[in-house]
Amino acid sequence: HDLSVGEHTIRAMQNVENTKLLRLTMLLHDVGKPEVRRTDENGRDHFAGHAQAGEKTAAEIMRRLKLDNETIRTVSLLIRYHDWFIDPDPYEVRLGMHIIGRDEFPRFLAVQRADTLAKSICLREEKLTRIRLVSALYREICERGDCTDRKDLAISGNDLIALGAKPGPAVGEILEEALQMVLRFPEMNTKEELSAWAEEKMKETD
Repeated sequence: HDLSVGEHTIRAMQNVENTKLLRLTMLLHDVGKPEVRRTDENGRDHFAGHAQAGEKTAAEIMRRLKLDNETIRTVSLLIRYHDWFIDPDPYEVRLGMHIIGRDEFPRFLAVQRADTLAKSICLREEKLTRIRLVSALYREICERGDCTDRKDLAISGNDLIALGAKPGPAVGEILEEALQMVLRFPEMNTKEELSAWAEEKMKETD
């Protein structure tokens, strides 16, 4: 950083598309920094946990402003993850899409780009290159239709019950494990592959 938090915030807002969600996110993305500020023995400030603190404070501010629940939810989500540096790796991007949401992921990248452009030029090009590579992988994953959410799995709870699973929490646990596997190995997301895997899994737990 080569600016104060206030100056950085203004510059970040200038570097993002003029939409309510993105402008609010950039306005509030570092609002948690004063709460978590710690100064080390060399006089340097550190702000560990500012994204989580900022998410909470931003939500309180938006509720006081009587903003709608969807705006509060989306802006809070983007603030929570604005500092999450995802590597340009297909698995890492699929995991990010799962956690942040396929539809919100482009906004997440826009926030990171605006945040980067509002900092000093130190390593800026490397950071922007990472964002561009992650964005390209996101588009590829969407075009291929890779599974990033449980609803995209090739098997359902009813399929598991038909294979012999007992209705209840165990079904959800198997589906969650299947999802985590498919995020890493998207080629596994076929009914045949997942049914065979699930049958073996159920045998192990019997």
